[in-house]
Amino acid sequence: MRETIIAASPELTQAKQQLDQAQSQLNEQKASTEQTLKTKENELKTSIPQVRWYVQDRQSLGGFSALKSDLDSIQSLGNAFPIVFLLVAVMMSLTAMARMVEEDRSLIGTYVGLGYGRLAVASRYLLFALLACLIGGGLGLIAGFLGIPAFLLVVL
Repeated sequence: MRETIIAASPELTQAKQQLDQAQSQLNEQKASTEQTLKTKENELKTSIPQVRWYVQDRQSLGGFSALKSDLDSIQSLGNAFPIVFLLVAVMMSLTAMARMVEEDRSLIGTYVGLGYGRLAVASRYLLFALLACLIGGGLGLIAGFLGIPAFLLVVL
């Protein structure tokens, strides 16, 4: 066996030399590739412009400001509607009371002629107005706070 090793010794040395040459070529190519990679990375870093970050709050976003504007206009309409409804209700009540007093004018004259005071005669019509306000206000509160929101949730 020793003879085979000695006989193969020139081939072994030649193979070691080839291996060393290939290893040195590999190391050279590896070093040149690493150098090329570093230069390309630097070129890439310099070619990309600096990134700017813009941080915005809600007020500066277009969609949010449009939504806020829409909500403000809806809220102002919501504040105006009760006033309009109240004015219409007052005008209807005034018309109804004036008509009722006009129809009962002869009855009012009879009451005054019989000796009833002005307060006693007016109390009948004031009681009518007070009951209309209380009943209408109570029904409006119940419908406004309970009925209408429940209806809108079902419809919308």
